[in-house]
Amino acid sequence: MRSGGGISYGDSKLHMAMTATAAARLWPQRQVNAVAPGWIPTLIGFHNGNTTTPDSLREGYMTQVWLAEAVEPGSDVTGEFLFHQQVETRVNELVHDAQAQDQLLAAYAERTGVAFPAAS
Repeated sequence: MRSGGGISYGDSKLHMAMTATAAARLWPQRQVNAVAPGWIPTLIGFHNGNTTTPDSLREGYMTQVWLAEAVEPGSDVTGEFLFHQQVETRVNELVHDAQAQDQLLAAYAERTGVAFPAAS
């Protein structure tokens, strides 16, 4: 977190990945993953005057297509952080930390008054 309590862009992405892996843990009958599209050509990608990006727009969405179609080997993965149809191993250790996930979900519930539903 930034000093002063603000949430950075990186923090928000970490929280999204932690929420996805928590959902996969809490709902084992569902396929839930976090996906990084890469640095793709979008307005935010060109924010600092860049005119090119290392990843194509197609590469940015193909992991979601691959997961949704679920026909290729490995596409049945759950509880992972994926980049270009591969499990990304270089992630913050909190992404897969069940205790940290539970603390994050409890903080969300306290802040919003809405608890994350457990598996039924």
